[in-house]
Amino acid sequence: STEEVGSAILTRRASWKPWAEPAPFDPATLDQDLERIRRLYAREGYYEADVRAEVVPAGNEVDVHIEVELGPVVRFEVFVVDCGHLFVACALLECAALRHSLPLAVGEVFRSEDYQQARDEILR
Repeated sequence: STEEVGSAILTRRASWKPWAEPAPFDPATLDQDLERIRRLYAREGYYEADVRAEVVPAGNEVDVHIEVELGPVVRFEVFVVDCGHLFVACALLECAALRHSLPLAVGEVFRSEDYQQARDEILR
């Protein structure tokens, strides 16, 4: 969402307050912001998101336009649990115990947070 992206970046708009000192534009910070946005979308399953910025001079300031093309979302196709010597392949999460305890399902979007939660549950 726009709010999530806004909270993830450090580059800020100039203040509307005329007495406020404007923050200087830093291209390196913008590059880091673009990477933060890429990671934000990757966590939500958009690993091929294309994030780019256009910097347009506007008098003594610059306008920064950020464009995001999400690309395809990554979804689960097969779920495999390798328990060392015991190998279980659950194409449709046929393992009843796992199916109910894990936030993963075939066809669902692959989100990093869900994966970490499932990993922690399996390793318990």
